[in-house]
Amino acid sequence: MFFGRFLPIGLLLALAGSMINRKRTTEIGLRTDSITFTIVLIGSILLLVVLTFFPFLALGPILEFFQHRVNGF
Repeated sequence: MFFGRFLPIGLLLALAGSMINRKRTTEIGLRTDSITFTIVLIGSILLLVVLTFFPFLALGPILEFFQHRVNGF
């Protein structure tokens, strides 16, 4: 249990320590003023919203179908 708890912490601290001496670049990694970024951002948001609400949208008609079957309609 000791290694399972403290080994990941030690590894992350070692990784952080190795990043202290790295040189920073002036190159831009991700431009946020491009159309590609906008499309990916909006697509990600829509995907998360659809995956969040899909179970409710799918289970509503299924539940209604089974409720009518139980009542004899």
